[in-house]
Amino acid sequence: MVLTDRGNQPQPTRLLWRGNVRTVGPIVQPAIPAVLTAGSCSEEALSSRRHLAAWMTDEDNPLTWRVMANRLWHYHFGAGLVGTPNDFGFSGGRPTHPELLDWLAAELVVSGWSMKHIHRLIVSSSTYRQSSRDRPECSR
Repeated sequence: MVLTDRGNQPQPTRLLWRGNVRTVGPIVQPAIPAVLTAGSCSEEALSSRRHLAAWMTDEDNPLTWRVMANRLWHYHFGAGLVGTPNDFGFSGGRPTHPELLDWLAAELVVSGWSMKHIHRLIVSSSTYRQSSRDRPECSR
């Protein structure tokens, strides 16, 4: 099946039952899940994907920055500061070190979203450079 663009005017968005383009349901209005907005999303952000993307990556929206910082930490250490990297919602885990997570997220903002900067910070840290070998004097 081929889907085509029908011009510059947005077409009504319809619910697709079970994600199937052949089982078209009722027209739905654009919206963001309430768990993501917490009342902070403007009506403009609901109007298009571009506005939604701009809202999600805005410096005033800490969720995006915290999720990315957690994923970078997870990449290097094998476990994130939040144990549920795919769920930062109400049912997700709590950060083990919230101040560190917030600091890394702030560094992302200050550095202009530079992943290289965060990678460099992590790999040059004393935490990252510690040995993972078992030491008998520390085992009990």
